[in-house]
Amino acid sequence: MFFGHSTVGSIEGYKFHAKSVDSLIDGVHAFSPKIGFITIVITSSIGAISNELLLRVGETVSNKKVRQLTDNVSVVRAVKNQRLFFHLNY
Repeated sequence: MFFGHSTVGSIEGYKFHAKSVDSLIDGVHAFSPKIGFITIVITSSIGAISNELLLRVGETVSNKKVRQLTDNVSVVRAVKNQRLFFHLNY
């Protein structure tokens, strides 16, 4: 269990801070589709991820103490799809 994270801009750091926003978030996947861009995908088995929760996560991971100066961070919800396990819903 994490109690804090000292590294700014790491994938694990983004995951930690995103998950700490709300107990509704039970899954976080963070990846870099290209240099300078981070996509954070959040899931909840309890219910749908609201737009308000997406904004709260976005604000948290964009904080200057969390986000690396050169990263452009986007937060999306995972959406189940009949053909794929999930796809990104921008």
